[in-house]
Amino acid sequence: MKTKQSKIISEICRSDLDFKSLKELGNLYNGLSGKSKADFASGNAKFISYMNVYSNPSVNTQINDIVSIANNEKQNIVEYGDVLFTGSSETPDECGMSSVLTTKIKEPLYLNSFCLIKKYFYLNS
Repeated sequence: MKTKQSKIISEICRSDLDFKSLKELGNLYNGLSGKSKADFASGNAKFISYMNVYSNPSVNTQINDIVSIANNEKQNIVEYGDVLFTGSSETPDECGMSSVLTTKIKEPLYLNSFCLIKKYFYLNS
């Protein structure tokens, strides 16, 4: 018996393409962690908001959202080619919305804590 997802894939994808799960293509990372409301009041680094991921197929990098990041703090940085996902929402239909960082940026860029980063092996290896 075919799952709903495999049925949809077989209907819309070419038969000569291989299906790969996201797990097979790269690693999944969390957005910012351990941040308080005060960390978002002022800061030294830009971050991609939930609404930026939710609203844009390609990340809008013209942003003014900032967060405090300490010099020795371990946080995941978003890189060119990363696919970003909304991790939660008020309704199921708004979960798993995605956006891609299609612009190469020079400064560190972080992701909101309510989102996930998918780093693909073939783009970042």
